[in-house]
Amino acid sequence: DNDGLVDNAETGFDGNYDPTTDSDPLDPCDPLPNNPVCVGLDADRDGFAGNLDPTDPNFDPDDSNPCIPDFTHNNCDFDNDGITNGNDQDDDNDGVIDPSDENPYNPGSDSDNDGISDIDETTNGTDPLNACDPMAVGPNCGTTDLDGDGFFSDVDPTTSSYDPDDNNPCIPDHTHNACDFDNDGTINGTDADDDGDGVADVNDVDPYDPMSDSDGDGIADITETGNGTNPLDKCDPNAVGPDCDNGGSPTDSAFVSIKVFLQGAFDQATGLMDDDLRAKGLIPMEEPYTELKPDFVTTPFVHLGAGGGETITDASVLAVTGNDAIVDWVFLELRDAVDPKVIITTRAALIQRDGDVVDVDGVSPVTFAASENNQYKVSVRHRNHLGVMTAQNIALAGVPDGAPIVDFTDPSTATYGSNATKVSGGFQVLWGGNADGNRYIVYQGSGIALPDVDKIFFDVFFAPENTSNQYNYIYAGYHTSDTNLDGESKYAGLENDIDQLIFFNVFSHPDNTNFFSSFFIVEQLPEVID
Repeated sequence: DNDGLVDNAETGFDGNYDPTTDSDPLDPCDPLPNNPVCVGLDADRDGFAGNLDPTDPNFDPDDSNPCIPDFTHNNCDFDNDGITNGNDQDDDNDGVIDPSDENPYNPGSDSDNDGISDIDETTNGTDPLNACDPMAVGPNCGTTDLDGDGFFSDVDPTTSSYDPDDNNPCIPDHTHNACDFDNDGTINGTDADDDGDGVADVNDVDPYDPMSDSDGDGIADITETGNGTNPLDKCDPNAVGPDCDNGGSPTDSAFVSIKVFLQGAFDQATGLMDDDLRAKGLIPMEEPYTELKPDFVTTPFVHLGAGGGETITDASVLAVTGNDAIVDWVFLELRDAVDPKVIITTRAALIQRDGDVVDVDGVSPVTFAASENNQYKVSVRHRNHLGVMTAQNIALAGVPDGAPIVDFTDPSTATYGSNATKVSGGFQVLWGGNADGNRYIVYQGSGIALPDVDKIFFDVFFAPENTSNQYNYIYAGYHTSDTNLDGESKYAGLENDIDQLIFFNVFSHPDNTNFFSSFFIVEQLPEVID
């Protein structure tokens, strides 16, 4: 901590820091509060100074909050229980003292590895450090589970936990995460389409039956997929019928003009978005959503219908400057007019600085493989912003000139849910700061999701060229952790990706009336909030 005292001396020469007897080797103001580096600089006593150069590793972006930038610091009160971390035996207040806690700053951790979080066990009155409580049978209680399906071969065959075939994770429960139901090489737990019928589980009426009929048109999902028709469109291939909004024959293409602003790139002064990703040559020629796995496991964006694989074939599209310069790719969805949880079809498209969403030629209105004049709800999502959906149904047009306009930048445009967008400079913008690409923006805490700050930290800290593991390293490239879309992932320093788009979004959100740092901003889409 550069206070002139060696770390070993501050910890009593035993290598272990005891806050009751030792001085803090990471706090330059302990035990020397009059140290020149401290006087007037470290108001919150967290070992970080507010008026240092922002590139300095000891810079504090919020010198009134000892939890920023390090929520594990002794002076921080992580769980807001009135006891600072240094004196709190249970920093996350989950009922497990820190030395025994798998993660002392995550109440959702599972210290006994029994599949139940510490906080849930404490709340329910079971032992969060006993793998056999409340379940007396389990892999940690002396039974055998060779195939990892949660059933055991050496228990009484009359019990519900008995496994008649401990070499097959699909027996006795073919829906278990460890099972590969459709034998495609991907287990259920990470397979977006468990029965291999071309319909993602989230939209499949029965995700373990390829003969299910998700759109209710009398044709099995797998049959429609094989024939090239849409298993989620009740009017395809039979466009005439009581279930079709307007009857008639479908067109091959339906058009819509969409406008939206991404907060991360938006500049209030100009009313435009910055195109740093384009200027730095970082925008990929092929849409990024099909292969996007921010946590290296889950795929938060799943294409349906004819969507996926959209490609810029003319490199000059990315050479355009000015208001029509390309900012990034966005992910579009047409949803069922009656049940908007059902996604009919998707596609990726490009977004310009002025907010216009255009096709891969960089200028044309977006076209979908959908039926002309049918009613849909339209949603726009982005890889590190929260998505938005129309509150009203939209009828698409069969020709570009007749395309309906969906302007999400206009505050008068009704959107689904509550506070689905942020108002900035008189415009609506998508909430930025979703660094891990899920459905939430989280600054601090856990449970429903992990902090987006963590994603930025780990991307920067473990960046391939950050060989010295500096947390103020600038990780250049096309990454979801680059929340302000300037082509650089920054955990600390000027124009970092945390302060404006995570910290201040969380604290200033209209629903966070108590200004909790652990408040979660939730994506206002029906599958998340309904």
